[in-house]
Amino acid sequence: MCYIAEVARQSDWDSIVACHQGYITCTTWNYQKTSMGAHKLRPEEFSKHKPIDIYATAVDITSCGNFAVIGLSTGWVDVYNMQSGIHRGRYGKERAHEGAIRGVAVDGLNQLIITAGSEGLIKFWKFKTKDLVYSTELSSSPSGILLHRDSGILGIAFDDFSISVLDIETRRIVRTFSGHHGRINDMTFSPDGRWLITSSMDCTIKTWDLPSG
Repeated sequence: MCYIAEVARQSDWDSIVACHQGYITCTTWNYQKTSMGAHKLRPEEFSKHKPIDIYATAVDITSCGNFAVIGLSTGWVDVYNMQSGIHRGRYGKERAHEGAIRGVAVDGLNQLIITAGSEGLIKFWKFKTKDLVYSTELSSSPSGILLHRDSGILGIAFDDFSISVLDIETRRIVRTFSGHHGRINDMTFSPDGRWLITSSMDCTIKTWDLPSG
């Protein structure tokens, strides 16, 4: 369904995490060994059985390569150590969101984690203490998010096929784009953060210029 890779510690331990459609367990992979990794990541309460109706929906790895953050269909957001596979905590008192997690992103300094829920909220949390810092309501239900860590801009794809760009410092929407006519499958930023490239089920790939809008 989705996967993320981080090169920072790929020579020390597994550097890729994948979440699979309909499965609660996320698998780790080793790029250098071209093999499945040592750990399978899932909540401790399901270590001995597999629930049918709970599954992983989003994943990110910190820029240091030490931690994986995994969002679930229940609204849970869990943190795991990449080296040991040990569960390191959960965001929110019971859950981070009321709806399914549609995206997770960690900033470049491991200060903030950003989560998006299907109920239409974006939330900012302190990475280490797991305290909620800020929450804002979106115009529509998000289908995915992508953070450009160097510039601190967050791309948000919506179920209505539009795209917004949010500045994580001011926590405001700075650009909104429309033009796709199908679900947005994927997004990526150019290295300098000037362009956002999106692909859609409408069989198009579009490039958006952020400075000019």
